[in-house]
Amino acid sequence: MSGKHPELRIEKREGYLEAVCPRYCCQEACANCIHRMFDALQSGNCSRLLIDYTATTDRIPVLDLYQLGCEVARLNKQKPSKVAVVAAREATYPDRFFETVVNNRSVHLRVFVDDFDGARTWLLEG
Repeated sequence: MSGKHPELRIEKREGYLEAVCPRYCCQEACANCIHRMFDALQSGNCSRLLIDYTATTDRIPVLDLYQLGCEVARLNKQKPSKVAVVAAREATYPDRFFETVVNNRSVHLRVFVDDFDGARTWLLEG
């Protein structure tokens, strides 16, 4: 491997978009991925998004999480969506900080720890 991070992959699934994120390297790169995900929702006329964030196995700094959560909320206002995030256990905070930041800004988002089946079930219900 050349040391480069893999690119964000976004694929259309039955009833939702699935985004497979590269390993976290910095807030700017992650924000760019978030913008691309919401652009794909808009252009694909879709309102459900599954984010695979399992490539990141270290905790993201809390301030970065806060700012990224605010950006998700800002973009979600343009096209309200239901978002499921699957994250590695090692990368999550026990207080569900990112989920709280985003939910407090009226985004229907839930973080699942290593649980793709649960995320898909939740995402597609209702």
